[in-house]
Amino acid sequence: MLNPPLTISGDPCRVEGEFFVMKRKGVEFEFIVDKGNKYTGKGFAVLTTCRLVVIQKDLTNPFKAFDIPLAFLRKEEFKQPIFGSNCITGIVSPLFNILPGDISFKIWFTLGGSGTFAPAFLNMVNSLRRNQNKGLDSKTMNIIASGQFSKIAYVDPNDPTVLFLEQPSVCNF
Repeated sequence: MLNPPLTISGDPCRVEGEFFVMKRKGVEFEFIVDKGNKYTGKGFAVLTTCRLVVIQKDLTNPFKAFDIPLAFLRKEEFKQPIFGSNCITGIVSPLFNILPGDISFKIWFTLGGSGTFAPAFLNMVNSLRRNQNKGLDSKTMNIIASGQFSKIAYVDPNDPTVLFLEQPSVCNF
């Protein structure tokens, strides 16, 4: 979804039943909508139990953020090129058909490593699929909801990813 609701501080609004897992600064991103526009930016990414949200550093830009629902994701891939930054690529179907077509995306990790964020992202997607896109499987969800994820996650010292130990408030619309 293009420009999902953000808090005053520029973070994504958390919805009921969603848990924030990690936040990663130093990303660049590109979204290309089939039969539509191309959106690019620099900023940070937030991984939750149901989506990946990338947010522009410069919130004065008309394109502020992009929301990738994990249940609508396919062909995701983590790439480690010889030259250039590691990246995650994939295709996502539009939420509620708001956009005119599928969206292909690339998210580059331009600040340090990606050894914490990328495996956690891929594990979330796999957990969701194990549960037939009905939310994360109960084991993964319990680990995150109880705050134990930070104790089992591999933390790469070269990766500036921040794990959420406390959950932000739920946004009321």
